Amino acid sequence: MPNIFSCGHDVPSNFRYVVEQTLREFFKAIQGGKDTEQSWKKSIYKIISRLDDPVPEYFKSPNFLEQLE
Repeated sequence: MPNIFSCGHDVPSNFRYVVEQTLREFFKAIQGGKDTEQSWKKSIYKIISRLDDPVPEYFKSPNFLEQLE
């Protein structure tokens, strides 16, 4: 991640919020013992999908990794 954002790409404004909410849900699942259930990750995926932004076009470029060098 640091390489991506140090190459002139801005960190999305809600990145920190999404990560915090995802980690909070992950912690609650582990703390509540839900990680023993088969579908324990569903609540985490729901938070990410609800809060996530679309993938920027520059990440989809076939030359994206070359741009990082």
